[in-house]
Amino acid sequence: MKRLLALFVVVLTFSGCREKSTEFEPAEILPELPADGVDTDFVGLSLEDAEALVEKRGLSYRIVAKGGKLFPATTDYRADRLSFSFEKNLITKVTRG
Repeated sequence: MKRLLALFVVVLTFSGCREKSTEFEPAEILPELPADGVDTDFVGLSLEDAEALVEKRGLSYRIVAKGGKLFPATTDYRADRLSFSFEKNLITKVTRG
């Protein structure tokens, strides 16, 4: 039993000593941000018009508020995702992430 434990300790010790890889995965190519850094051209659009523009730009979207009612949303940042707030079926606010 002691030999088995000693062998286990040796294996664990040397498993951390292997050469580390210096290769990196290529970075994900993110969509370009607008020149002003804001997606203001979505404000005033209907959902249908916004969906067409989102698809054209290769983005995704979510609805975070509609008619004053807030919807649950995660807090992870995604540069390719827009968050829309609606009033009277028109977008009133857009944030990226």
